[in-house]
Parts: sequence; structure tokens; C-alpha cells
Amino acid sequence: MDTIVIATDLSSRAERAHRMGVLLARQAGARLRFVYGIDNDQPANLVKAQSDQAWISLQRLADTVERFDGIDCSAEVATGDGIAEAITACVPSSASLLILGSHRRRPVRDLFLGGTPERLVAQRRVPVLVVRQPPVEAYRRMLFATDLSDASMAVARRIADHPVTGPLAKIVLTVAGSLEQSPVTANRMSDPAREEWLAGMAARAEAALERFIERARMGVVTPRVEATTQPTAAAIVEAARHEGADLIAVSPSEAQGLESFLRESVTVQLLNSAPMDVMVL
Repeated sequence: MDTIVIATDLSSRAERAHRMGVLLARQAGARLRFVYGIDNDQPANLVKAQSDQAWISLQRLADTVERFDGIDCSAEVATGDGIAEAITACVPSSASLLILGSHRRRPVRDLFLGGTPERLVAQRRVPVLVVRQPPVEAYRRMLFATDLSDASMAVARRIADHPVTGPLAKIVLTVAGSLEQSPVTANRMSDPAREEWLAGMAARAEAALERFIERARMGVVTPRVEATTQPTAAAIVEAARHEGADLIAVSPSEAQGLESFLRESVTVQLLNSAPMDVMVL
């Protein structure tokens, strides 16, 4: 049986992650594990007090899920050199998913240190799902944004086999000509020249996407190309809205380590601003 891990701070924001975790565990026949992380860079007596209180609340939560939802559920409190590090150490590589709720931004702190979700994504051992919307039902339609790289190809194949994403209707999107890809070229063109340039970009991207989908073996999918000079994250959100997707799936390039997250990568922009839930694989 698969395990779905829910990282929680026991706040009202985390309740969305709790509910989605229950829905997905029921759908996939998985067990749940709630994890609460504590930064051990504080006096030992405070760490112990926080740990004791969190354990009581977590155990009550796990018992409630088992009793009322009929799902095998466990709880764990962990300490480490930072909350993200404590949580990551508790996520087995065999887990199918790590879920967390959307978070409150602290711009100055996060600019230099990165927020917990970003750090969890950067250090991820398994796919990470950030829940932004109050869950009503399990997902139905997913948009997968790809850069058509070999790394993205491996993720596409994993999506097809994953217990959460496998059954979903899928749109596979690639963005061409975006602000990040061509910041100077498009802005120096006249409007007609830009439109002609984007049309050429779209034609090449459509052919490349068709080859990508064929090699990825994802089954029946809807291909979509966005040729635009707007930022990539904005283009992805706009396409997801147009397609009625309730989940965006992305795969950061291998160059996007924690340092890239601190420079506001496309993935971080989606984590912070997309109105729908985001899964990072």
C-alpha cells in the first residue's frame, strides 16, 4: 500500500492539505502519515514543549481520520536543522506524495532564506503537492507544463504511472517565446514581426510537443502550445484556466536547485501565485 505524507503546522491553512490527503488516500487506497517539523535551533525546553503539544494534536488528528474516514493513519513529530529538513527526513523514498497547504508569505525573510514549501520542493524525495483551494473532490483534470527536456520526459512517464495523476484527464503544455526565453528579441520587434515570430515558434513547438508526447507514452492527452511573450508562469496559469484544470504539474529543470528557487523560478512563481493546486515532480 502506498503512503501519502502530509506536512502540517496544525494551522487552519493546513486543513486544506488534510482534507485533500484524505480524498487522495481514499482514491488511491493509500495510508496517511501526518508529520510536524520543529526547528531545533532553540532552547531544548521549548523544543520539548512544542513537540509534546504537537504530538497530542497529531495523534488526535490521526485517530479522527482512522475512525471517521476509515484510512490507516499515523503521526510523527520530527526535529531538525530547520522545519523543511525535519520534515524531509521523515518522508520515505517509497512514499507516493508529500502534501502541504499553501503558506503565508513573509517576503523579506523568504527572499533570503526561502519559505518552507520552496525548501521542501528543492529537497524533495517524492512529488510535492501544494494545496491552495479548499478541496471538494479529488482531482479530475491536470495540466502538465513541460520544457520538452529529457528530465521532463522522465517525469511525464512517472505522471502516467502515478496513483494520483495516472487516472486524470491530462493536458500537456509547452510555452514558447516567453519573457524568460526571449527577453530582448520579442521586445525589439514591431507588432506584425512579433506575431510572425510567435507563429514560427508555435509551429516548431507543436512539432516538438507531438514527438515528446509520442515518446512519453502518457496515453490519451490533449496537447497545447502557448506562444507568448508574457512570463511563463502567467502563461501556464492562463492555459490551466482555459482548459478547466484543477491541478498544475511542473518539473523544475535539473539546474533549479535551492539557489534558483531564491531567484524566483517559474516553479516558485506558480507555488506562490497560481490559484489552483500545484504538484512538483
